Amino acid sequence: MNIEKELTTKLKNNQNLQKMQKFIEQNIHFTLTGYEKFFKAFLIHKIKKYSNNKVILIVKNENISDEIKNDLTQITDQIYELNYFSPLIYKGIGSKSKVFCDRVKFLINFYENNPGIYIVSLKSLLSKIPTKKDLFNNIYKIQTDKIINIENFEKKLIKMGYEKTMRVTLPGEFTINNKTIDIHSFNHKEPTRISLNNDKIKQINYFNPLNQLKQKNVIYEFNIIPKKEIIWNKENIDKLKNYIKESEYKQFFKQIETKYNARTEEVFYPLLGETLLSQEINENTITINFEIPNLKEEIKQIYKEYDRLYTQAIESDIKLVSPKEIFINPNDLKLKTNIYFIKTPINQQTEKPTKEIIEFKIESERRFFSNIVLAKQEIQNWIDNGFQVIITAESNSQKEKLKYIFQDIPKIKVEVIKISSSLIINEEKIAIITEADIFNKKQKTNKTFESSKTKPIDSFIEVEKNSHIVHINHGIGIFRQIKRIKTSLIEKDYIEIEYADNEKLFIPIEQTHLIQKYIGNETQNIKLDRISSKTWEKKKIYATKKIDKIADQLVSLYAERENITGFQYPQDDEWQLLFESEFPYDETPDQLTAISEIKQDMMSPKVMDRLLCGDVGFGKTEVAMRAAFKAVMGKKQVAILSPTTILTEQHFNTFKKRFKNFPIQIAMISRFITKSKEKEILRNLETGNIDIIIGTHKILSKKIKYKDLGLIIIDEEQRFGVKEKEKLKEIKVSVDSLALSATPIPRSLHMSLIKLRDISVLKTPPQNRIKIETYVEEFSEILIKHAIENELSRDGQVFFVHHNIQELDSIKAMIEKVVPYARIATIHAKLTGEQIENIMQDFINKSYQVLLATTIIENGIDIENANTIIINNANRFGLAQLYQLRGRVGRSSKKAFAYFLYKENSNLNEGAIERLRAISEFSELGAGFQIAMKDMEIRGVGNLLGREQHGEIESIGLDYYLTMLNKAIEKRMGKNSKKKRNQH
Repeated sequence: MNIEKELTTKLKNNQNLQKMQKFIEQNIHFTLTGYEKFFKAFLIHKIKKYSNNKVILIVKNENISDEIKNDLTQITDQIYELNYFSPLIYKGIGSKSKVFCDRVKFLINFYENNPGIYIVSLKSLLSKIPTKKDLFNNIYKIQTDKIINIENFEKKLIKMGYEKTMRVTLPGEFTINNKTIDIHSFNHKEPTRISLNNDKIKQINYFNPLNQLKQKNVIYEFNIIPKKEIIWNKENIDKLKNYIKESEYKQFFKQIETKYNARTEEVFYPLLGETLLSQEINENTITINFEIPNLKEEIKQIYKEYDRLYTQAIESDIKLVSPKEIFINPNDLKLKTNIYFIKTPINQQTEKPTKEIIEFKIESERRFFSNIVLAKQEIQNWIDNGFQVIITAESNSQKEKLKYIFQDIPKIKVEVIKISSSLIINEEKIAIITEADIFNKKQKTNKTFESSKTKPIDSFIEVEKNSHIVHINHGIGIFRQIKRIKTSLIEKDYIEIEYADNEKLFIPIEQTHLIQKYIGNETQNIKLDRISSKTWEKKKIYATKKIDKIADQLVSLYAERENITGFQYPQDDEWQLLFESEFPYDETPDQLTAISEIKQDMMSPKVMDRLLCGDVGFGKTEVAMRAAFKAVMGKKQVAILSPTTILTEQHFNTFKKRFKNFPIQIAMISRFITKSKEKEILRNLETGNIDIIIGTHKILSKKIKYKDLGLIIIDEEQRFGVKEKEKLKEIKVSVDSLALSATPIPRSLHMSLIKLRDISVLKTPPQNRIKIETYVEEFSEILIKHAIENELSRDGQVFFVHHNIQELDSIKAMIEKVVPYARIATIHAKLTGEQIENIMQDFINKSYQVLLATTIIENGIDIENANTIIINNANRFGLAQLYQLRGRVGRSSKKAFAYFLYKENSNLNEGAIERLRAISEFSELGAGFQIAMKDMEIRGVGNLLGREQHGEIESIGLDYYLTMLNKAIEKRMGKNSKKKRNQH
């Protein structure tokens, strides 16, 4: 449903809208009031349509800009933002790439007079911007037959803010090869491949960043826009020297003259701007003051805040320019305002900015707190009074659930619409009620999943120059380059592979299916094979014996399991749908698939034995809770087994919170429970008064008796000992089991094992969580002080990760020096399990504010109050490890921060730079993340198949190991099916 069209149709006779259109056409200034949340976005869009021109929306700050943009995106895509740079520049931290790009896109569209809604923060209105001429001089036009000087072109792109990478996957990246240039311009959704004939552009195509294959459609020209509004050419550098002394900013000038960019360079942009946005607004443009009743007072507050930041920067020896040089004198701001939005109702005392006032009477708050009976009564009442009622769902799956719940009210409409609030317009008899208001959910940001971002990656495409590969017939070598070789018959591309003793092998490009990225012994020197030797064949023979053994075990387990019959659960009822509807986020596509697979298992006659794999935060717990709820609805008990006391407590609190609106009894057994309480729990468990029990290995003991156990959920099964695993084997014979693992498994292993064991994989990250603000910065005590104080000022807690146990004491002393009042605890692997648990428990109870740790917290628990993580010497970690560590924060509704620090003189290699850049840029995790997860996948193989398989993985590489395992399993499965046919 198009919500804007629906509202326009229903409100076609609305007198206020008619009056608004008339005022705009006659250029009469007016004030709007009486609107609510989403309706103001609808009004802004109507103003744009009535004026058929640009609309400038002046907002108080960047938070309001983001808020209004979220609603506007449901109506139009013609939205541009001119937010000001981050105030953290006064702490020595640069602004995010998105701010730079959004500003350039805003200015280009604004200067080209493209219709749209232009959201401008007050700070941006007060600072100078480049003129149209200066900005457009920095746009680079590409067209076929144009001659390109490669060296100059590369330098130009770097000046424009682009980064040279090994392969192009993100906007702002480019690569230059012999015959092609790949670039992803900020104004294009897809990257572009420029094919060259010598220095002449022969052809231009878009290409897929995941598989790197170019599309067939040819384009003839396109523009490359800069990332930054100011480019460091000689003219701008000389101009800047007129404002600031070169002698005081030696390092800064050195960076912009040699690298063409520098951290916090954006603070100087207003000095080089020649105009103000207010001076460029033409007569036909509508300017809206959006809920800023006292403009002058707000400007005063901006000056006051930036003066404070500037003073702090000087005290910290951070050299930047004064706010007086960045922002203009408020008296110089000449702004013609056509329309005012005023939030509060206008009365006799209110100062009226215009003579004409248009007052709407819109309601938005209508919460039902999951009381479906009350919601149905209210909705039926509206329908009886002639209202059209629309319930908005946030996904197709939620739409189906809502249709089922409200099926007894035939006149109701349920549509997938993502708006921030309900909307009740009594005059026109319209009630639009959001799913969030029915179930008292958190409001979500408007994001959609892009399935293309989670497609599997072709094995050879992942291979980078000078990285190790495995050729199926020749073994481990190094991929050097793709080389064009001309013979007497033909000229074609070959893959050059180097083996031991500098032996070279050239493979035709069409044989890439024989080559795989080597994944195995990444930390030590990898031994290359020799083409002329038989070592590779010997390694394959030895690995085959081991693989055959593991394949026999897997197929035997499969056959055993197929002969067992279990309890068959009924179909979902209204209670199940109601429980699932209370989930406060959109399910990911993978979650929906996993939930469906688990339910099918539970409703089938066989005993469920399913493994659910997914990284921390990918939604395994919610999937498990739905399975648990279904089991309880089937009059069965559920046991949840957790590897540690703290994780047990976390699961208990999570389950209690999620199940609070339902009559389900949940209990916990751990070492923190008194003996008398434990006895009471055991009695209730035996009589059936407890539905769900959560505990450590204690719940496997013989003294625990269940009335009717139907499902056991095992968290991180690989972390349990031999005794526990044997006990689990016994239980699994007659009870459904769901094992959860935070370690991802490779897709190829998943495809092999899916024939033998039921596996569900969550590979799509949830996108409705508040994005973690990630900064990659040089080590700085000032920065550490700011990061910790910022978190403690909002009563939060901080993780500080350092890789070296021996250096933890000196790091602790440094933290105590910069933040003397902080309460600090330290944990590392040399402490006992009980010591670690006790310290963690104290941290959870807020006895400590900063937890200094090694990577021991990588797979730790969720601590909602800890929302800042500082990782020292981040360049020493792998990307997957950095990603997992960052996942420790951002587990609540609070904004989370991650700081990845490296030493100034640490001589970062290209790989380290790529990792740090990727962790900073990947807010939506796509191809780059999947490649980085390979080292985690090795752990996943070990967890599933046994640690003893590591030697074979190391000798022949993970991909080839899994190829061989797949063949071995298929061979045995084929034999088994033949046996069955012969028996019949």
